[in-house]
Amino acid sequence: MADNLSMNGMDALMHDTSGHAVGNHVEVFNDKLGYVAGYVRSVRTRRIGIEFDTNTNNYAKIAAFFRNYRG
Repeated sequence: MADNLSMNGMDALMHDTSGHAVGNHVEVFNDKLGYVAGYVRSVRTRRIGIEFDTNTNNYAKIAAFFRNYRG
């Protein structure tokens, strides 16, 4: 589940974070965003912090989310 979403990244609530480490490249899926890619920046119990890749595809998806769902 996505939590604390911003234009730069998000926190993701996970069942298990044992397979994730800072610096790992990840791709996450959200019903409203679709697939977005980024890098793990923090790992905590049941949560990972993700910094989004800075590409136009990710940027367009996130901007559309804020425009359409967070208005």
